[in-house]
Amino acid sequence: MDRKRARYQEMAAEDLIGFDELRARVAKLQETRAIAERELCSLQHRWEQIQQFEQDKQTLLEHYANLLPDALDGLDAATRHWVYKMLRVEAAISRAARWK
Repeated sequence: MDRKRARYQEMAAEDLIGFDELRARVAKLQETRAIAERELCSLQHRWEQIQQFEQDKQTLLEHYANLLPDALDGLDAATRHWVYKMLRVEAAISRAARWK
């Protein structure tokens, strides 16, 4: 936009466009720049929010992962089975491992 503005000013200096047209073109450029800056600011804010959500998610997952082993120790077998099912945890035991 700065280059366009400079070109418009050069055109006016060379009498290729009048000052009224220069003012109109520069005003349009300023309007376009203001819109672009607002959109860029909005996108940057959204990106920061997404990054904060990702960090919050990771912190929450770590918190629950640290709580789970202690909490599971106090549960009876049926409740522990229900928790594993809810978490979609599956155990796979091979024949070789079973006989050791």
